[in-house]
Amino acid sequence: MERLEGAALERARAALRRWEGRTAYVHLETTQGAYARHHRGEAHPVGGLVQNARVVIERASLFGPGPYRLGLVTVDGYALVEGLTHWEEAGGGPNGRPEDALAFYALLADGKLAAAFILSTAPRALAGRALVGTEVLDLAAAAEASEHPAPFGGTASVPDAGSGSPPLGPPGATVLSIFPHPDDETFAAGATLARWAASGARVVAVTLTLGELGRSLGDPPFATRLTLSDVRRQELAAALRALGVERIVLMHLHDKTVEFVDREALVRRLLETIETYRPQTIVTYYPGYAVHPDHDATGEAVVAAVARLPRDRRPAVYGAAFAPGWERLGPPDYVVEAGAFWPKKLAALRAHASQTGALFREYEALLAAGDQAAEAAFLARFREERFWRVDVETGRDP
Repeated sequence: MERLEGAALERARAALRRWEGRTAYVHLETTQGAYARHHRGEAHPVGGLVQNARVVIERASLFGPGPYRLGLVTVDGYALVEGLTHWEEAGGGPNGRPEDALAFYALLADGKLAAAFILSTAPRALAGRALVGTEVLDLAAAAEASEHPAPFGGTASVPDAGSGSPPLGPPGATVLSIFPHPDDETFAAGATLARWAASGARVVAVTLTLGELGRSLGDPPFATRLTLSDVRRQELAAALRALGVERIVLMHLHDKTVEFVDREALVRRLLETIETYRPQTIVTYYPGYAVHPDHDATGEAVVAAVARLPRDRRPAVYGAAFAPGWERLGPPDYVVEAGAFWPKKLAALRAHASQTGALFREYEALLAAGDQAAEAAFLARFREERFWRVDVETGRDP
């Protein structure tokens, strides 16, 4: 990926002109991120996504003093995107030629993606379109936390405790974590999963998407729309090894579309996975209290799948909740202080480098300012993990 300036700008313009007179598939995306309201207090998230729109390009132009505007005149209409700052060419078609995919990006000052415009000679893969192709990855034994220096906060621990009703069954019990994106499992339940794995539980992580439409591309950016899915797949494996997770089940749904897929097919697929591993406990997001639409849709599908099991075979379902109004759920049923597993959670967070670089930069700024109170408040966001038991009959806390 190159910034649109100087010789790179001229190369980008020449590459774009080569698409004139050709049939292409368009990926056009704008986004503020699903957390616009939650983190920044904006009215509501705004964005759009069109993928694999087939067009015949008559004219393709790039204008402006920077950031730039890209316009296509097609046989049937127009396409326009503005605010572009970077570009790349990459193999995106069946023959893997460099010109098979041409991508332009609008990156904000913080490195986050605001828009993407991609031309390709073949349709880009629609992960999860038919809910087929589940992939299982067996992980090597987790590396010791000392092999992954903590990116912030050192290794000081708080008491290692899980309060409330212990959600694990007998020694050797199986736990499923079911989350939509790589890094969800670490932020919501990293210390909990590490604690369970260390206790002898078999921990299997189910990840519905590869988070390929995430706005964060690294800090500074090192991934792109064309590479982010591969990057996050590798990060997920590294993070889960650090936590001691035994296996990953990848469902290959498309990011930001979990609520739109065939719900019955998704519930059946989750039910098959649950019946395969027969867990005593499932940890996921609490439906309706998890901010991101993919989070809520995942929690809802998990609850629906478990509800189809005979009562005597249903695992306990615990949901993480952090959306405004979570107080209505009452006190959490299970709380885990990271304790001795704090370094493992930090190692896992560090492994998700494309998503956590800005987080580390924020912490380093607090350290440089010597603001100990702010530092403590920052770390407290990650040391405690809270879960509510979900009644699968009602979808509520029993």
